[in-house]
Amino acid sequence: MVVSLLTSTALAGAAQNTIVQMTTEGLLKTAARPAFILADKHAKPEARKYTALREFLIQGISVGLYFAAIQPLNKFMYKVMRKIHKGKNGFEKKDLNAFKHAVKRADEKHLFAEALKHKREGKVPAQEILDLMQAAGKMEAVKIAASCIIIAALLPQGLNYIIHPIMHFIDKHILKKDKK
Repeated sequence: MVVSLLTSTALAGAAQNTIVQMTTEGLLKTAARPAFILADKHAKPEARKYTALREFLIQGISVGLYFAAIQPLNKFMYKVMRKIHKGKNGFEKKDLNAFKHAVKRADEKHLFAEALKHKREGKVPAQEILDLMQAAGKMEAVKIAASCIIIAALLPQGLNYIIHPIMHFIDKHILKKDKK
């Protein structure tokens, strides 16, 4: 059971998907960071609670902002990449069509395995499979670039505008009541 899970094509596909990786990492940080902070016995209890709550909010809001921004930014990045690479065997209209076709056939886990089998046997894969693999690679590059922009530029700014008012409210209205 464990071996079949670890060697499944679905798990391999998820491990290679940038959005799945970012989501998994964000959700793990949302749970783990506050837990480790609360487990630290060297800090004062009030400081632990405040810091754990702040980390939970930061990580949870980061995952939400990432989801809100990734699709529009992916579309924008794809358009930019198509303009940059137009006529250079880059992002052609067929790539977008191949990608849309890939999304429709996402349940067919054997698609990439079939292409690898053809490659090992020395056969040239069908043009559809080649187009699909190229489009998937280009779209993954766009997802990585979009994720970097979100993480490096958009999240820090967005979090400043969201977290500070929330923590100020919690400090003023909730934590002050606990001290009385």
